[in-house]
Amino acid sequence: MIPIDYINDLGRGEITELLVAGQDTETDESLYEYYQERISRPITSGNRYQYELWAREIPGVGRARAFQIWNGEGTVKVVILDNDMRTPAFAIVSAVQKYIDPNQDGMGEGAALIGVKVSIVGASEVPINVSVTVVLAAGASIAQVKEQLETGAKEYLKDLAFNDPLMRYTRIQSIILGIPPVIDYSNLLVNGGTQNIQIPMDSVAVLGTVNVS
Repeated sequence: MIPIDYINDLGRGEITELLVAGQDTETDESLYEYYQERISRPITSGNRYQYELWAREIPGVGRARAFQIWNGEGTVKVVILDNDMRTPAFAIVSAVQKYIDPNQDGMGEGAALIGVKVSIVGASEVPINVSVTVVLAAGASIAQVKEQLETGAKEYLKDLAFNDPLMRYTRIQSIILGIPPVIDYSNLLVNGGTQNIQIPMDSVAVLGTVNVS
């Protein structure tokens, strides 16, 4: 490593902790989603969409959801996700907190209105575990099916994040039936059952274990 600024008597430098993982350049889809939010959610001074927009302005924040009067009058909680629709690194949460209300005292030293105390937190993750028995076409392997199931489920859960609080069992069925080598399936369990799963408003569904036999 080379220091950006000269440091007297610097002997050595060592990387000891990863604060924020590197992020890919924003995709066209992500930019369009941000644009759609701006035109579909009217922002006025201090409404919930204003707080969500402020959070989205910090690099590394993928989506945000604001809860007004969450802990009494004059309080706002903003729950955030990273660009992968997972709970973000502590450094990202801290950056958003510093930008919106650094001291959480309502003194207006950040972007938040005077008199409003804002708490920034990362979304809680709800693991979605999937197990299924499949009938495969000749030449296909369990490993191939598992990989495609994981990919499809991850994409579905990313789309779901902060958009729909219901993880639908039928969507997992559709993903399995959409895998070309799968002829049929049985014994599909999602978190041990066959029902839809309600995701709390301050949480995000993420893929847990996937077992294919």
